[in-house]
Amino acid sequence: MLLLQLAFKYTKSQLLKPSYLLAVFSFSLAISLMLVSLLVMSAYEKTFEKSITKFLGQIQISYLSPKVSSLNILNYLKIKNINIKKTSSFIHQEALIVKDGNVRGILLEGLAFFEKNSSQFFLKKTLKNYDNKNFSKDRYAAYVPTLLMKDMSLKLGDKFSTVVAKSIKKSSFSRKVLKFYVKGVLDFGRSDYNRRYLLTSFKALQKPLGLSSNKTSGIRLWLKNKNLSKKISLDIQNYFQGSVSSRHWRQWANNLLEATKSQKKMIFLVLLIILIIAAFNIMSALFILIVQKTKELSILRVAGLSSKSIYIVFGLKAIFTGVLSLILGFAMGYLWAYLFLLIQSRYFSILSQIYKLNHLKLGLPLSDMLTIIIVVLFLVLLTAIIPIYRAGKNSLLEGLSHEL
Repeated sequence: MLLLQLAFKYTKSQLLKPSYLLAVFSFSLAISLMLVSLLVMSAYEKTFEKSITKFLGQIQISYLSPKVSSLNILNYLKIKNINIKKTSSFIHQEALIVKDGNVRGILLEGLAFFEKNSSQFFLKKTLKNYDNKNFSKDRYAAYVPTLLMKDMSLKLGDKFSTVVAKSIKKSSFSRKVLKFYVKGVLDFGRSDYNRRYLLTSFKALQKPLGLSSNKTSGIRLWLKNKNLSKKISLDIQNYFQGSVSSRHWRQWANNLLEATKSQKKMIFLVLLIILIIAAFNIMSALFILIVQKTKELSILRVAGLSSKSIYIVFGLKAIFTGVLSLILGFAMGYLWAYLFLLIQSRYFSILSQIYKLNHLKLGLPLSDMLTIIIVVLFLVLLTAIIPIYRAGKNSLLEGLSHEL
């Protein structure tokens, strides 16, 4: 307890010294730079993963043969004892959206029970129930993403049409015009999805295109253990041997995610060097303290305090400094991160142009947070070894006669 009190006393006495405060600030600044870099990179990885898996699932299986259905897939999963969190069948149809002379290529997605579960699909706003009665029975509800709404000058309740290929032959194809109205506005969190996908119900595509009630384009799977998605996707692909196309979520963005991991490691190493340099300021501040307290330490040794106890006192002092730097560093890091996201969202469009994301949700994995804490505490103890060793080995005679 005495050793802890001494360590706290020495830390408190240095808080009034500009040199010590400058050393702690520079070390905290280096910590904040490392934190904000890991925060942004981790937030990108997490947001990118969520933008894919929430809509397209962890595994997407498209049927290439009319003999394959969702029943075959589910039976296979049951036989293999694969734990499924949820499934969703879909109808996938390429189309052209037409309104007031504007034409754009889109992907029509018909989803099972979509009307009841539309809130799960990034719904921002929707028409009230009484507004839906203004449309004919052959005009179906559609949920349009934000950027497509802007590109086509659409608003809630607007009518529009889409043109799809009903049948394709070698020399010709027949087309079908599908009528819709904007019932809801979506935001997928990704600029490419917000310009491409248009969601509607099964009924809106099955009836006009003459599809049977059990005819779908494929099924999406969400696993209880997402880490198994790659293995299970390959197993399904091999088992059905060309009758299906099975893709796991990382295949949609594998290059970007791998590049992000490499960038994260390189940034960490560069900032680690900066952190090491900043840690030497802590060592200098500890040297100054030991020189100033030489006489006091000698008196304590005469009173019975051992060299080992002095090592412990200044070791605790270094840890206190590390904890103080961590608190300041984390506070500044989160502040820089929020400022960065605010500035880039208002004045730049880096996320949407390069990474296809509209926004990021900040969040640091526990492993990254523990890494920063361990590295910081290790560095302050490492740089404190030489000053601590000197404090314990000072000559008593020299210490008692020491004058500042």
